[in-house]
Amino acid sequence: MGVISTTQALTRAHEQGLDLIEVAPDARPPVCHIANLGKWQYEQAKKTRLERKEGKHRQSETKGVRITMRASTHDLAFRARQADGFLKEGHKVRLELAMYGREKAHKDFGKERITEFLDLLITPWRMEQEPARGGKGMETIIVKGKKQTQKPSNDISNDTQESKQDTNTKTQDTNNTTNTN
Repeated sequence: MGVISTTQALTRAHEQGLDLIEVAPDARPPVCHIANLGKWQYEQAKKTRLERKEGKHRQSETKGVRITMRASTHDLAFRARQADGFLKEGHKVRLELAMYGREKAHKDFGKERITEFLDLLITPWRMEQEPARGGKGMETIIVKGKKQTQKPSNDISNDTQESKQDTNTKTQDTNNTTNTN
């Protein structure tokens, strides 16, 4: 319609049986629509509800991938591709390692299987939750991010412990030689 005076806009709205709705009051000149006010408010409320719902849904989505101890390498690769897709979309991935019977007694094998699976992932990831026992076996949660590097062990304390052991063995060796003479 272009730029018209407020009185002209109000008369046009009343002629059509609609309302004059001010959309952008801060703009110069102010922006208005001629529409049904009830319908416009309903559509605005619906749009904000949908945006809010999509936002919440996107943030808290956790996808699950379940593998077993006896899964073949092809099965692991297939599940890794699935997990890659989830990570690329920005989802968290819960990796569940299902263990049955005596498999539950071998926690170390379970951790090896999880690391084997994680090595197959292409998308950079970081662990949000360390592998732990839960449910039917073990589970961990990973999210998209830089790959984790293992923390270096405290080398200073290891060196001091090794030097203490070396001095202890040296003193034992000298004690043994003095006793035999």
